[in-house]
Amino acid sequence: MGSAGGTRRTALAVGAVFAMLALTAPAGAAAPEVYVSLGDSYTSGPLVLNPVGDPLDCARSDHNYPSVVANSIRPDVFRDVSCGSATTDDLRSPQRGLPLGGTNPPQFNGLSRDTTLVTMGMGGNDSSIAGTAEDCLSIDATIPTGSPCKEANTFNGVDRQFERIRQTKAKIRSAIKGIQRRSPRARILIVGYPAAVPPTGDGCWPFVPISSGDVHWLGQQLQRLNRVLIEVSRQRGVEYVNTWDRTVGHDACQPPGPRWFEGLIPTAPAFPLHPNTKGEAAMARAVLDELRQRR
Repeated sequence: MGSAGGTRRTALAVGAVFAMLALTAPAGAAAPEVYVSLGDSYTSGPLVLNPVGDPLDCARSDHNYPSVVANSIRPDVFRDVSCGSATTDDLRSPQRGLPLGGTNPPQFNGLSRDTTLVTMGMGGNDSSIAGTAEDCLSIDATIPTGSPCKEANTFNGVDRQFERIRQTKAKIRSAIKGIQRRSPRARILIVGYPAAVPPTGDGCWPFVPISSGDVHWLGQQLQRLNRVLIEVSRQRGVEYVNTWDRTVGHDACQPPGPRWFEGLIPTAPAFPLHPNTKGEAAMARAVLDELRQRR
């Protein structure tokens, strides 16, 4: 039997060997990349081929911008929980009353503490821009010029649509806080809205039966909403993705080919006044550019 001192020396020597092995061994496998997509119909890509996911009436496409991004960055896990007609309320609560009777679980259910990347495209339904655009299609159906829809939304000199956008700020701020709390390691990108309608010119009534003045007014509302998204993103220390600049000139009034957003009667698979495959691809490029620029 050896002495106690010899035993201690042997233990120290063995410990030193293990320490050296730990220092020289290759690093362990990196933590898995987990990408989660939250959003409304501009994210889900209704009628853009091919439909995927459950419930089917969330109208997610395997060519929507989150899917294109995921195909490029190849995360270990990709969860697209976006859903048509979603508001920020549907982040925390089940979204019921979908066209086929389905129910989408709270979108925040897709988040976890190991989530590393989140994109969120929301605000259009919270601020009622989508509903206002539908109203304009009805109000302007027989009126090619002027701004009758804007006038219908203005009371005592106050633009009610702009007020609804202003009130959306607190909802977006709360949504980002909710993401940060549930996924503290995640890189968060807030995806702005693209130029689905022409910001200048005479519009394209009756192909998109919205009066020329109202087309510009709706474009201004989208830009106002984007400014809200930019402001809140900065306040919460997350990134904003500008999809507007790269989609100008590809609005629903353009001919097939340069048209990335469909009109009232789509000529490519897409919901009216929503991105087609090219529009979703353009939004994906904006997200990928942001990912590359900051890292």
